[in-house]
Amino acid sequence: MGHGVRLRPIGFWIDGSVVDPAEFEAIDTSLFKAINGDDGGTWAPSSQLVIGGSGLQVGGTGFYTNVDATFDTGTTVWFKGTERIEGSLQIDSGGNCAVVTGGLIAILGGAITVGYGGNGGSLNVLASASMTVHGPMTADGTVTMTGATITAGDFTLSGTNKVKLASRSITRMSELEPKSLDLSGTTGWQPYTDLSWICNSSSADALYLPLHIPHGATLTAVEIKFKPATGHGALPAVMPALAVYKSAGGTVTQLGSTTTDASLSVVAFEAAHFLTVSGLSEVTNRATTRYFAVLGSEGGANAAPNTIFYQTAVTYSTTAYDED
Repeated sequence: MGHGVRLRPIGFWIDGSVVDPAEFEAIDTSLFKAINGDDGGTWAPSSQLVIGGSGLQVGGTGFYTNVDATFDTGTTVWFKGTERIEGSLQIDSGGNCAVVTGGLIAILGGAITVGYGGNGGSLNVLASASMTVHGPMTADGTVTMTGATITAGDFTLSGTNKVKLASRSITRMSELEPKSLDLSGTTGWQPYTDLSWICNSSSADALYLPLHIPHGATLTAVEIKFKPATGHGALPAVMPALAVYKSAGGTVTQLGSTTTDASLSVVAFEAAHFLTVSGLSEVTNRATTRYFAVLGSEGGANAAPNTIFYQTAVTYSTTAYDED
């Protein structure tokens, strides 16, 4: 029954009407069932109360429910004050919770749990949005940001956790100091101007090039830039070559194959150019292993001294920031 039933049709209460005791009983019963808007109380309707028209506005100390509250598809719920949820708030498929400009969701000593009960789930901060965390934030599932910003006072990773990245390829110059493998110190590679190195020999001396690659990254390529001396009458019999190695526990292993200078003319050879070892797929372990390249200078017939080495670049892919 949607409303209380009228005892008499409209207009039938007139002066001199005789009231039957049953009508008084019905009026008393209706008053007993009515909601007391002043003093409050507890009621247990046998069916739902449906309020349409202009809706329902709750003031005072707010709206409280200790059971599930269901808002139907397409429904917009406006909270203009402070809302307190002691149970759970479930937003089903197709629903959303929007906080517009000037709005705020404040967690005061509590928590927001995504994927409660082991059900997975994700927290999405969309483009041009921001999320500010003033206290601890625990994520056992996935936090997805698309063009957004997370601002935190401290960002702490425990155990072996890392900041994960989408896989990306990065090229960086190696700033580690090269070393000549000619231990006599009188010939071979020597420090030169502008942090470059020069080879005073024409006997295929080797230059040791330490490589810095983040732990856990995948090394994919090593490239060096150098310039042979001018004045060659022909290409050297032994052309410059580049190889990449790793060393772990005294065992040295070459990574990939050796790249030998493939210049086809003296003019091309004497210009500054590059040697690259590519096609590598070495997951680095900086805890146990060193990585380096070796540049062998020209040698044999037609070789000349004064080859200049300029720089080393390493290319690697990574999916996480590491401690180094």
